[in-house]
Amino acid sequence: MKRTFAPVLATAIALAGMACGPGFVPAAQAQAVGPHIPIQDIAAVQADSNFSSQTFPNCTAFDRLVTPPLVSAFTIPAGKVFVVTSIDWSANIASLASKSMYVAILSTVSGFVNGPTATSVAMADSAGVGGGNVTFPTGFIVQPNQKLCIQVEVLGTTETFAASGVAHGYFADAQPWDSDRH
Repeated sequence: MKRTFAPVLATAIALAGMACGPGFVPAAQAQAVGPHIPIQDIAAVQADSNFSSQTFPNCTAFDRLVTPPLVSAFTIPAGKVFVVTSIDWSANIASLASKSMYVAILSTVSGFVNGPTATSVAMADSAGVGGGNVTFPTGFIVQPNQKLCIQVEVLGTTETFAASGVAHGYFADAQPWDSDRH
């Protein structure tokens, strides 16, 4: 019993120390999230229906880079693409109280809509407030010449409303084939 218990106890103590002790995290691991994404390449980009530009009527642009405590203009650096891994969204539209909200995440290239990149549906509460999250396990690419925007559509009509959201993702090196994707 003593021979079996001692190695198990020693392993448990070592693992607990590694998980809890700040001195046990190698510097290389502390500088990256996952195996290949440096912390400085991770970004949260905001589309705020009160402050962001509109790429076309009622489509709020993801144009505000959030790096607490600052918010600055979002641009994709030369030689990079922005890989979106998830989007949180919300809307407050009184006329949609207790109705379904259909949200479209649209991509535009040179002012032309490239169609919905993603969609989401949520039920608004009695005040017209709704929201949700859309996750992209493999991510989707936004090129430097593209704009991403978000809008709420009323199903069965042509009526649209501005919405707000945060796109979570990271910058990656552009690949030669990326410029062919629009």
